[in-house]
Amino acid sequence: MGNLRSGEIGSFYDVLNRLGMQRTKAMIIALTTHYEGKRDPGIETLFAKSYATSVMAHVLASQYGFRDDAVAKAELCGLFLDIGRKAIMLYKNMYPADNEELDDEFINSYHPYLGVKIVERYGLPDYMKTVILAQTVIMEEHQVSLIGIVYLAYDMVNASFQRHGNRLVIKCQTPRPATDVTR
Repeated sequence: MGNLRSGEIGSFYDVLNRLGMQRTKAMIIALTTHYEGKRDPGIETLFAKSYATSVMAHVLASQYGFRDDAVAKAELCGLFLDIGRKAIMLYKNMYPADNEELDDEFINSYHPYLGVKIVERYGLPDYMKTVILAQTVIMEEHQVSLIGIVYLAYDMVNASFQRHGNRLVIKCQTPRPATDVTR
């Protein structure tokens, strides 16, 4: 799952980093931020959204015919899209006296930059920084880009969470008898 890199090993994190297991390392980071924010409904919801975005990005990338490595990238980016927002929310919980400056407008404006710093700090792949900073759907000439897939998944999950009380609900219309149902 990655390239072996030489270097000094002093912790389990170093082992993962040296083995190049990006997905394993990313899951450990994501689960750690989730664990730190347990029992906080806002952080629980944000973790659920991140997980659902990851799953939807995987499904969409697969359905659009992306190669397996690009599907894995979309999945990983979906999981980390809001990592900066999670970190700010954790900080707000740990230091409530500083909350007046950390309003929603501030968080919405600056969470991508903190997310990029987290990706850099933990040595995660550079493409994750590009996706986190994009903040929009990007279309290429005849197809949807990796960034577009991740943000389509993100928007789908957000819409579902708003409409269905913080749950991912996917509805599929039954095809009409006269339509092609083979696809």
